[in-house]
Amino acid sequence: MKDLSVVISGAGAAGIAVCKLLHSYGIQDFVLCDSRGAIYQGRDNLNPIKEEMAQITNQQNKKGALSDVIQ
Repeated sequence: MKDLSVVISGAGAAGIAVCKLLHSYGIQDFVLCDSRGAIYQGRDNLNPIKEEMAQITNQQNKKGALSDVIQ
């Protein structure tokens, strides 16, 4: 599980819950995307939940649309 890289399309309640669940199983490499693209620390207009998720996901600070980060 520690070697997996996961991209989650959708940062609503379900996407965030799945991300937290997989994180609890030991997966560390996540990029969570919403309608504006990858969520990362320092991105403008993040709500408090997405700010929290930016701290535990996307450690490489990938930016761009889903199609950019899924590669």
